[in-house]
Amino acid sequence: MDAMEVLANYVVQTKYEDLPRDVVERAKYFILDTFGVAIAGSTSPGTVEIIKLVQEWGGKPESTILMYGTKVPSYHAAFANSVLTHARELDDTHDVVRGHYNVSILPASLAVAEANVGVSGKDLITAVVLGIELMFRVGKGMPDYLGWHNTSTLGAFGAAAAAGKVLKLNPKQMLDCLGIVYSQIGGNHQCLVDGALTKRIQPAFSSMAGVRSAYLASRGIDGPRNVLEGKYGFYNVYGRGKYDREVIVNDLGGDYGIRTLSVKPFSSCRFTHPAIGAALDLMNEAPINPHDIDEVVFKATRLTLDLVGRPFEVGDNPEVSAQFSIPYTVATALLTRRVFIDDFTEASINRPEVRALTKRIRVEVDESIPNQILPVPLTMVIKLKNGQILSKEVRTIKGSHEEPLSQKELVNKFGQCMEYSLRPFSANKIDQAVQLLSNLDEIENISTLTESLVA
Repeated sequence: MDAMEVLANYVVQTKYEDLPRDVVERAKYFILDTFGVAIAGSTSPGTVEIIKLVQEWGGKPESTILMYGTKVPSYHAAFANSVLTHARELDDTHDVVRGHYNVSILPASLAVAEANVGVSGKDLITAVVLGIELMFRVGKGMPDYLGWHNTSTLGAFGAAAAAGKVLKLNPKQMLDCLGIVYSQIGGNHQCLVDGALTKRIQPAFSSMAGVRSAYLASRGIDGPRNVLEGKYGFYNVYGRGKYDREVIVNDLGGDYGIRTLSVKPFSSCRFTHPAIGAALDLMNEAPINPHDIDEVVFKATRLTLDLVGRPFEVGDNPEVSAQFSIPYTVATALLTRRVFIDDFTEASINRPEVRALTKRIRVEVDESIPNQILPVPLTMVIKLKNGQILSKEVRTIKGSHEEPLSQKELVNKFGQCMEYSLRPFSANKIDQAVQLLSNLDEIENISTLTESLVA
């Protein structure tokens, strides 16, 4: 039996009542975070154009585009809401089995839930948890980093599983659903390297594919059976045949991937976060005048250098260029002692003092780091003009399960995100939204959620 069939059976058979309480609470924590970053994404550059295009496509009014209020076919809603969620680089991620998870999974689940009568908050929570679990295990089984964008490739599987769970697919249909979505998987890191807006669209393709695959499977369309381990299965085509079956299928229902998912406190690529954290910590411990800095050197992995460590240059999309730059994000952290959404506007990016400081920040590869695919450990060394040397080593990342954001910090982040909403939110409305999402398991019909938050 292919490992994907084992996972498909597990997804179908698992009920809300089977989920440990801490897993349910963790799901609500991340769903709250994801709604916040999606609403903040409603005013991000490039988003308006994409939403207008989706609105022009038209079609059956099934599911809501967040903040815009338009109802479109469920697969188009999943696409649009995924774009919103990823636009600010603030959505959750996993620091080991890398990728953004809810960006594809929650929009797919929500779109199908809204399009079908009688889907409850508990149903949505179950679908999200199981979509994350399947995505996590497929990714965990293939440790090699080969240039594919895990958020897109693995996210398609997660979105399909979650959408299929909402539709209550049977075991055969669920495996068909996952086989069908395998035919649509793509996404790579070239858009990151080139600073293209495609970065925020790739997960949306996966979310849309997940919804379409679930509906196709529900109508009896079949897919390949050996999705992961077949001759041309995912691991042989995308992973060069390197995978660990035991990691994929062992302890299902015991070791949940959502427990080690991470929230992002800074609106930039996760590989910049250790460097930002080091800069903020050092400024708190030994405040210095940024103008007294001669140079800043980071010793990090080769992957960190490739993804976010190049000298800062403003490309065709300044926001993306800045989000994927240690020199820019660290210069911002040193000068303003924060890194959030409004630090990535063109006006902020073009501040002379920031641009000048970026030229004194560089990244070097530390080949002695044993695991070259993680963003930590990382060492920051600051040399001041008077010859003084300051250093800071980072081994954990803010927002990870090792250094988590508290519920209060998460709610504060949600409130900050509301400041960038397409439509204004009063303090009372924000409190209502937090309460509604924090008590998601008490909602009888998911349309209550979309009507309260996005209409």
